[in-house]
Amino acid sequence: MAKQKKMAVVCCCTLVFLGGCADQSTGAEKTDSLVPKEMYSINGQDIQISLPEEFVCTEESGDQIIFEGQDGKVMISYLEEPEIRSEKMPDTEEECVELHEDVIGNYQYQVDDFQVYPDEGTYQTTVRYQEEDQQKYFIAAGNFDIDNGYVITSVISSGTMERMEEIQNAVYNVKIFRN
Repeated sequence: MAKQKKMAVVCCCTLVFLGGCADQSTGAEKTDSLVPKEMYSINGQDIQISLPEEFVCTEESGDQIIFEGQDGKVMISYLEEPEIRSEKMPDTEEECVELHEDVIGNYQYQVDDFQVYPDEGTYQTTVRYQEEDQQKYFIAAGNFDIDNGYVITSVISSGTMERMEEIQNAVYNVKIFRN
């Protein structure tokens, strides 16, 4: 009788262990199914971005992806030209503002953040500007090779610093998986 009890305990423990393993593999499958919601493709290369839930992809073409949400828009653009890096890589805050003057225009602005990493081919900037009576943030990041690159831009209308930082983190942390 004692031998049967020990055997029953061993069987129960084995079943619990196997059941736990099955739950873990099921959990991994659920996690994997969420990845494609963050993965997009431009020019055959994978792009990963983590935006707040209310941002939805409204356009996905061969060279551009646009996401829109209640606070604004995020756009990822693929650029391919000889020497694109030297043309689109700003060295100073002023060059960065000039590069994006089509968005910022003649509005009063303040550069809140500007970082450039020429050896890596990247830059990041956040510009706060006033459009009529609404405060807006322009957030941009560039990621370049010698002959091509990506520019990630966002314009959001939000008075909260937390919201701006959330979008800034998403734009600054876009991952590009080049072939």
